[in-house]
Parts: sequence; C-alpha cells; structure tokens
Amino acid sequence: MSSSGFMAFEISSKAHGHRAMGQGLVRVYSPMVTVGGHCWRLACYPYGDAPRVPALTRFASVYLELVSHPTHAVTATFDAFAVHGDGSSPPSHHNQCVHVYSPDHRGLRRSGGFPEFIPVDTQFNVNDITVMWRVTVARDASLSNQLGRLLDRDAWTDVSFVVAGETFRAHRALLAARSPVFEAELFGAMLESSSSSSSPIALEDIEPETFGAVLRFIYTDTLPDDADGEPPDTEALGRLLAAADRFALDGLKLECTHRLLRTVSVGTVVDMLRLAGTHSCAELKAGCIGFIAMIQNFKDVVLTDGFVQLAVESPTILAELRERTDYFA
Repeated sequence: MSSSGFMAFEISSKAHGHRAMGQGLVRVYSPMVTVGGHCWRLACYPYGDAPRVPALTRFASVYLELVSHPTHAVTATFDAFAVHGDGSSPPSHHNQCVHVYSPDHRGLRRSGGFPEFIPVDTQFNVNDITVMWRVTVARDASLSNQLGRLLDRDAWTDVSFVVAGETFRAHRALLAARSPVFEAELFGAMLESSSSSSSPIALEDIEPETFGAVLRFIYTDTLPDDADGEPPDTEALGRLLAAADRFALDGLKLECTHRLLRTVSVGTVVDMLRLAGTHSCAELKAGCIGFIAMIQNFKDVVLTDGFVQLAVESPTILAELRERTDYFA
C-alpha cells in the first residue's frame, strides 16, 4: 500500500476567509497530494453538504476527491478526524471509509467521505477546526499475492542472506528496484567481483524475524495484521522501523509509524520521539508532538523525567512544541 501519512488542513474562516452561509454554499480544498500515483485533495464543507445532510442539522462534511483520471479502478482508504484549533478539546472520533474510484468517472468524485463528519457549534466551532486526514491507496492485490508466492517458493532466486544463522533467499532485481541500499550492494560499487556475487551476504545487527518482515514488505507492500484483540508489538515495530531506515524503505517506515501511533500514550510518547529522532522519521515525530500538544496530555508528558531528558538532548523538541501550543506563555 501507499500512504500519505496524516496531514493537517485548517478549515477555519481565518485561513480561508469563509463566513457563515447556507448549506453547500461554502467549500474549501486542501492542497493536492500524490499517493499511489494519483492526485488527491480534501474537500470540506464547513456548514454541511446539502442535500446529503438534512437542513436542520449542523454538521461539517468532508470528502476525499480523486483529481487525476485513472485508467483502472483505484481503491483508497480515507481516514479523518478533527481537532480544535487550540487543542482545548479532545479530538473527534476517528472516521474511516474505503471507496473504489472507477476509471470512467466524469470530473471530480467526492463519494468517499463523511457527510456528517462532526457536529459544529457544539464541541467544535466551525471557525477553528483542523482536519487530520490520510489517504492510503491499495496495490493490485493479485500482483502482491503473486510476488508473495514467489518469495515463499524460493523460485529463481539469485541472492541469499544469512541472518543469525538463518538463510533467506531472494531476487536481486526486485530488491534493487525497491531499495537504493540493496541496489548499491547488489549491483553497485560494493559488488567487488562476479565471483563474490554468488556468496551469501551476512547481515549483522538485525534479527531473523525482522529481516523476514522486511523481505515480505519488499515483495508485497504489506505487514502481518496484529492478532485479534492483541495490541501491536511496539518493540518489534521499533526494530522494523530501524530496519526500514537502514535499507531506505520509506513505505515500510511509514507503515511502522502508523501502527506505532495507534498505541501512543503518555507513557510511550517520549520513547517514540526518541525512536523518531534516531531513525529520521519525520512523520512519527510530528505525530508524537501533536499528541503532546493536546491540552489533556501536555502537563502529564512534559513534567516527566523522560521528557526533560529528551528536551536536553534535543532542544528543537521544545521549539516545535512552542509553535504548536500557547502553554509556554
């Protein structure tokens, strides 16, 4: 899968100059983003999208629009929730929908979305709302399955790796296409001679389970789902994030970030921030800072010894928090 990561879009009148009008008469758009080879944008109706929302109700509506014209059906997952501009209220319920955008559509499509996204003028003031949104585009499942079977069968493999005594076989061309690190090692200056190309490559500082997951993601763009009822294994995800950084696999790094942020809490956010800094993961860092910036989390986090130590090690953390909140005033 290909994902944008969560993005922030402010739909306040301050940002866009809109004022209270009738339903469907005001809409604002986010900047376009490219995900999965397609262009997308967020369409927001701060005062509701008639006729999808009854006239007597007060809901803001948001939709995911496919701007480009695909040659085949595109399946996209749209995630969105809202936060109050100053962080004084808890975020809204996390909304998610899956929509198939067909290749024969005419113009823009807003079918994928939420007509009754959030009630306005109650918990949320329509003049001070930031929408956190993400689009994830599914890969061709048949191709993913076929490549997964290719990995499982060890068919036509031409390179092998040894990790803690365990051997993994793979395909040079596919690894090189997915990872510039593998490309350099398997086809670049690091390949000293044709005779050495047939020798197993020993990898240090990585566990077999982690490397197996890396290969699986390279071939299929997927990670195993968490067991039903079981929370994500954050330690395993941390090791996988380190491997994604090591092999320059941005898609894997993003998937690890999404799963880690599902579990973020007052007790784990400092460790996640440190992990983000170690492995240059801007999305994880932004998600953690956004969590701390919420008024209900701020004091509980910044007064801990762990955060104080992190602030000493990385003073930019405090600077970024100051930009996001007024709590330092």
